[in-house]
Amino acid sequence: MKLKTAPSFAIESAIQQDNYDLKLLGTENVSRIDKNFKPNNNTFYATYGLDCKFFYFAQLYSNKIPTTYEVGLGYLYSNDNSYFLKRQTPLYFSSNSNTPSPVIGSPRPLICSSENDILIVSTYIPRSYLELLTDGNCLVSTVAPYVPSLTYVEKDCFVGRLDDNIESLPIKSLSKYSSFNSAVVDSISKTTKSLILKSKYITLSPSEKRPPAVDGTLYFDKNYDTLCYYAGGCWREIVWKRCLDENTP
Repeated sequence: MKLKTAPSFAIESAIQQDNYDLKLLGTENVSRIDKNFKPNNNTFYATYGLDCKFFYFAQLYSNKIPTTYEVGLGYLYSNDNSYFLKRQTPLYFSSNSNTPSPVIGSPRPLICSSENDILIVSTYIPRSYLELLTDGNCLVSTVAPYVPSLTYVEKDCFVGRLDDNIESLPIKSLSKYSSFNSAVVDSISKTTKSLILKSKYITLSPSEKRPPAVDGTLYFDKNYDTLCYYAGGCWREIVWKRCLDENTP
C-alpha cells in the first residue's frame, strides 16, 4: 500500500473502538472546538480513498483545550456503511503538551471520558523529509507548494512529469507518448555526429505511400519492392543485384 499526501486538508471527529481503530464521524462535530468551522466534505474518504496509507494527527480536546495527541501512519477501511481509520504505525505520542515520545508497539488510548471531550483527526503534513521515507525506492517530490509527497520508482522505469503529476514511467510504455517519440526523433535527426548502430541489420517497414520529400530520406517502396531515397530534387531507386549465393534468401 503506497503512501499518499494530498493538497486538500481532511478533518473529522472520531471515536476509538475496542481494537484501537478510530470510527470517523464526519465534520459535523468539528465546530465544537472551532465555532467558525463550517461542515464540509473534507473527509478522509473524499481526500484519500481506500487504497493508500497517509499521515494522520489525532488530538483529544477537553472543554475545547487540546490535551493528548498522536501522529502516525494509517489507512481507511469501510464496514457497515461507516469508515474507520486503522492506526497502522503510530509515530509520536504526547500527553498534556509534554514533549512527544516515539510510540513503540500498539497505539496509545485516545478515549473520550466525558461529554466535554472530543477526538479530532486531521491531516498531518510531514515536518521533515525523514518522516516521508517510510518505503524503499522512492523520491521526495511535491504535489503542491509546501506539501511533500513520495514518487514510487518502479523497476525498469524513468521518472517524469505528465500533466501535473510526477510519475514513474515504465520504459515499455514510453512509445505511446507521441511527445516523447517526437523528441527522440527530432534529437536524432538534428545530431551533427555520425550515428553508429549496434544492430547487425536494419528492417524498414514497407510503405505504399512516399514520405515527405526531404533530402536523405530512405524508405522501402512496397509497390515496387525496392529501396528508394530522395536526393537532388527527385526520388531515386537504389541499384541492386542478386547475391552471389543463389540460395541466400
